[in-house]
Amino acid sequence: MNDMETVVAKIIFGVGEDGFVYVRVNFGQWKLHYIYRDYQGSVTDITDASGTVVHRMRYSPWGKLLHTDGTPYTRSEELSTDYDRLLLLGRGYTGHEYLPWFGLVNMNARLYDPAIGRFLSPDPYVQMPDYTQSFNRYAYCLNNPLTYTDPDGEFWHLIIGAVIGGVINWATHGFQFNAKGLGYFGVGALAGTLGAGIGAGISSALPIVGQASGGFVAGFWGTSAATTATSSFVSGALVGGGAGFSSGFTTGFGNALIDGKNFGQALGQGGIYGAIGLGSGALIGGLVGGISAVRDGREFRNGARMIDEQSLANQNLPLVQQRGDMNCCPATGESTTGVSQDTYRKIIGGDPNKDHVTMAQFNDAIQLETGRKVSPYLKTLPTDKTGAEQVAGMMNRGNNFYLGSTTAGQPIGHVTALNSVSVRTFQKISGDIYYKVVYQVMDPARGAYRIIGANSMNIVVRIYP
Repeated sequence: MNDMETVVAKIIFGVGEDGFVYVRVNFGQWKLHYIYRDYQGSVTDITDASGTVVHRMRYSPWGKLLHTDGTPYTRSEELSTDYDRLLLLGRGYTGHEYLPWFGLVNMNARLYDPAIGRFLSPDPYVQMPDYTQSFNRYAYCLNNPLTYTDPDGEFWHLIIGAVIGGVINWATHGFQFNAKGLGYFGVGALAGTLGAGIGAGISSALPIVGQASGGFVAGFWGTSAATTATSSFVSGALVGGGAGFSSGFTTGFGNALIDGKNFGQALGQGGIYGAIGLGSGALIGGLVGGISAVRDGREFRNGARMIDEQSLANQNLPLVQQRGDMNCCPATGESTTGVSQDTYRKIIGGDPNKDHVTMAQFNDAIQLETGRKVSPYLKTLPTDKTGAEQVAGMMNRGNNFYLGSTTAGQPIGHVTALNSVSVRTFQKISGDIYYKVVYQVMDPARGAYRIIGANSMNIVVRIYP
């Protein structure tokens, strides 16, 4: 770029820590670019739609902007270099706004100087009095920038929780402007504080994709070391359940004492309220976390992200709609062998709308008409990657498979034709890798492809080449 160029960028979608952005130079055509970040969320590379790197940024451990060869930018270079050439999107270290005119990073609540590794203003709170690094309130991330990031460094979640909890508990007991009403407010405030703190603490202690967790204490107080768990139903249920139990128990126990009940009765009421809070918090938190994970392109239950999908076999079977309520076998035979379902029905006999077909009748009809050997292969499809690869290998060598639900000597309940096998690779929040096998069938009842579970049918029959 030259000094006269104007760059306009518009972020249009985000997935986790990665983003998609449209960039327009000199009011020309909008072009799609991709943002790449490191484990701390710092922007490191930007590519165009073809994967060509158009911008690259590097940082010192404390966040100072570096040349790609690792040498730091001097102040004169930062001031003389075109802003768009230096940053392109205006974001850099840990994803925050970089201000090259001052050499500072805007971290929202405070400005940070990466040259000295310090904030320009103190943290308004000593957030972890049992940890000596907290007493330097100008320090960045407890002087451990390679492990932690600092979104804002304050514990407003505790204050908000206290206010909301206090007002709700006071309101539900009649808005009493007296000592008893003040007591209800205090109990609610304590419950709200504990719920917010414990929920944040659990969230901070849970695993995060590509980053060390911050620990319970850091999350409770909202220090610079705090982190937020990667969303999933499981993590949401743990956070919501922990917060719900602590606030529910505190509310029930405290209100019972204010109402004049003895300690044992108060403890019992606290247990009941805590159990209700645990259940409702876990359910609501789990649903919110799971939905958030799905919106982020990850698994609802555990938050795992699919990182690869490999097609092992795809026979592209023709779509065949069965003609007759009991004609799924002949229609499946037409899709897998090319012989029409009417021909198979004539061989088998009976009314396609009334008469069931047994597996023996269907297998004999295939062998009679095509000369291909047919025999049972498995009870259910393999759920492991190795087993799926074996089935796919046979499909690629000309074998066909049909899947049925039946019992020995009885008519077949329903039959589908196996069309494709693929394996999806997932990365858990912990970083571990696991695989899911995906089977697609041609379903003659619909005349369409659909995904099925490996155990949805109880017989797998092989049709040899």
